[in-house]
Amino acid sequence: KRLAQRNRQAILKRVKSFWVTGVLEKSLHGLAMIELGLVERADEVESALNMVLETTNQPDQPPAPCTSILDAFDRMGQSLLILGEPGSGKTTMLLELARATIARAEQDPSHPIPIVFNLSSWTTAQKPVAEWLVDELKAKYQVPVRVGRDWIQDRALLLLLDGLDEVKQASRQACLMALNRFSQAYGLSNIVVCSRIADYRALSARLKLEAAVLLQPLTPEQVDAYLTQAGEKLAAVRALLQQDEPLQELARTPLTLSVITLAYEGKSVQELEGFASVEERRTDMLESYVERMFKRRVRTRWEPYAKEQTIHWLAWLAGRMIQRAQTLFLLEELQPVWLP
Repeated sequence: KRLAQRNRQAILKRVKSFWVTGVLEKSLHGLAMIELGLVERADEVESALNMVLETTNQPDQPPAPCTSILDAFDRMGQSLLILGEPGSGKTTMLLELARATIARAEQDPSHPIPIVFNLSSWTTAQKPVAEWLVDELKAKYQVPVRVGRDWIQDRALLLLLDGLDEVKQASRQACLMALNRFSQAYGLSNIVVCSRIADYRALSARLKLEAAVLLQPLTPEQVDAYLTQAGEKLAAVRALLQQDEPLQELARTPLTLSVITLAYEGKSVQELEGFASVEERRTDMLESYVERMFKRRVRTRWEPYAKEQTIHWLAWLAGRMIQRAQTLFLLEELQPVWLP
């Protein structure tokens, strides 16, 4: 029992350190988290409860708003699909849920252990989900195989599965069906899946989960409040947003709003004007972002690489990761076959 408790504490600390402290909190760039809008979309999942309601000829109900991702998770049977457009904050929502449920698990030993997994790695193995999870626990979290199998069998984990849309397209349907088989065998609770909505809707089947929520675009009021909090360093962006439609369009998702704040911080209105289309504005935003990131980095004698070399190798690495359906790069998983 003491060993089991040590294992539990160790994995909670590891997940919190990497995903909450290392990813979620570092992604906020010193600004407060925007409360993203969530709307329930029961029609996006194959829930037994939905089937019962349909057979009783209940009148259609309007989608119900949720106050937070934890509220949605609790209210919807702790079995949830998170959908959204690209850059809408799906992973951020998943990690927000991880932070909240880790806090619960630290206080309550009976609460399942929240662990984040990237579904993209399922493409390579294409094993039953239970076996894949044991492999991922060993590879990503250094959990012994025996311990991982016990956790899966005892349903001791809260599975936070990111990126169904990042599974290779040819394998995406098979991954969905494998998840459904796992849910039927191990129970529907304690599982959350994230996906881009268009990629999910392109599949011919639906996940067997209790409920789904759709992330809403940022409202102009949310964007304005976010920029106001940043003060004078983003005053030009805030002023320009009043009449610049391409910039307004880009600022509707948390990802691009975050990039805008980093790329255009401290710039004047005059420096930011003159883009007639969303594509022109996006190109300028990304180029400005890259330039700003290089200026933030302090070069030392241990970093002898020029900007062009760095961009070349990052592009090469991104290409290899896409080929192998990887979204999380771990040096220890770099294989000789990656190299020409």
